[in-house]
Amino acid sequence: MRPGGGLCRSVRQTLACGLPRLSERKRERLAERHSKPPELAVIASIRHEDTDYDRLLMAGVNRAEARGRARDDVERALEAWRTRAVAEG
Repeated sequence: MRPGGGLCRSVRQTLACGLPRLSERKRERLAERHSKPPELAVIASIRHEDTDYDRLLMAGVNRAEARGRARDDVERALEAWRTRAVAEG
C-alpha cells in the first residue's frame, strides 16, 4: 500500500477542497505529517460551519488572515467538545 493510502475519504476531500492548488501527492504528504488526520476534517467543518470564515473570504479577506481570525472560535469549539466528552466519560 502506498503511504497515506489508509486516509479516510472525508479527510482527502477536505484537503482537496481546502488546498485545491496542491497536487494529490502533496496533500497526501501533508495528511501523513499530521498526527491525527481525521482532526483536519473536524477543524475544517468547524471553520466553515461555526465561524465567520466563509463570510470573511467572500468579503475579500485572504485565506491566511481569515483562518487566523477564525482560529480562536475553532479552538473554543474543539475545547467545548473535549470538555463535554470528558464529562460524559
